[in-house]
Amino acid sequence: MKITNEAERLLKRISHPRMIGTEGIKKAKEEITEFYNENNIPYEIETFECYGYDDGEGKIALDGKSIKARPVGNQNPFTITGELLFIDNYKNIKNITYDIKGKILLATGGLTVEDFRYMYEHGVAGYIIISPPEKDFITSTTRQVLVRDNVIIPGLIVKHDDAIRILRYNGRKIKISGNNKIKKVKGENIVITVEGRNNTDPEILVFGHYDTVYESPGATDNGGGTAIVAALAKKYFKNPPKRGIKFIHFSGEEFGLLGSKSFVNSHKEELKNYKFTINVDVAGDIFGYNMSRIIGGDDIFYLSKLIASNLGIVVNTTKDIYSSDSMPFALEGIPSINIARWGGRSSFNAHTINDKSKWIGKTGLEPLLLFTDEVLNFTSNSPLFPVERKVPEDLMQKVKDYFKKSGYSGKEKQQIK
Repeated sequence: MKITNEAERLLKRISHPRMIGTEGIKKAKEEITEFYNENNIPYEIETFECYGYDDGEGKIALDGKSIKARPVGNQNPFTITGELLFIDNYKNIKNITYDIKGKILLATGGLTVEDFRYMYEHGVAGYIIISPPEKDFITSTTRQVLVRDNVIIPGLIVKHDDAIRILRYNGRKIKISGNNKIKKVKGENIVITVEGRNNTDPEILVFGHYDTVYESPGATDNGGGTAIVAALAKKYFKNPPKRGIKFIHFSGEEFGLLGSKSFVNSHKEELKNYKFTINVDVAGDIFGYNMSRIIGGDDIFYLSKLIASNLGIVVNTTKDIYSSDSMPFALEGIPSINIARWGGRSSFNAHTINDKSKWIGKTGLEPLLLFTDEVLNFTSNSPLFPVERKVPEDLMQKVKDYFKKSGYSGKEKQQIK
């Protein structure tokens, strides 16, 4: 299909590191907007400020031996010495009964803002995150609210096999260092408006983030979603549906949904017009499985299953939250369908240097492109709007709990001081 070929070309073109605040994301913005310029499609750039960082190197010193590490993002240079304490997994941090003050922690897993504040309040000197087996360095970034409040603990990321060596020093003094540097940066959302034939305000949002974590080419996460959104924006701009649509390429998703939060907080009055959102985040693996995650009612759940069956595409459909740009809209009561493809080599290596386009292909892009297209076609052209603008109470509670853990209330208008 021609539309799939276009999407694949754009995906491969933008498959390079594009972390917010870097030259890479400036290049990606130019590549995406060039696609729209070539097709005479107007767009707007909406900006916001946030914290980013200049990347550096990290290391762990063990009795004169040095192990390479990656500094956690959004930190300033540090060198500290402390006793190593292995705690298994960071989700256990609040259940630990022994003293963690002055310790350098070693564990698997990630940290919520609540967990981080707990560690800070209890005097943790530093922490080391263990990457999963068979993966390169994963990436972790200190959340914006913690940087804003100067609640920062020096942190490093190590490879799994190196962590086994480090574990031998449990209970002994080690030295860790890193030389990242925090800076203020600008995020840019790319917004395309397609006016509907009924001349009403846009009622549907279709989006996917185009930024990546540090060093990752981001082929599946989220070059695939970016390419699908762009291909559909072109199709619907050339052939407008009954209802208006906004297509958005968000920046800063990997730093905590910053672009979508900014859009929601900058368009509060406009939000009442939006009835439904479609989010494409992770797509393209040649081998894998398709999924749709519904943050909404049974009507959207069964619509997803019906469309997939009608197309002859297997899509694993569930009702649950999805940690992506649909979440700030869900907090405002706007339902979503989150569309993704997982299970292949590129998505397995998401958030690492190995999320590469060489493991991406039409067989991975086309099913999601067709499925997303049909969901959009049905909702934008039905005589009556086919789904209810509602997030059920059980899912809304999950949304609120999700943001509580990240320290976000939905009312913040500025990401930085």
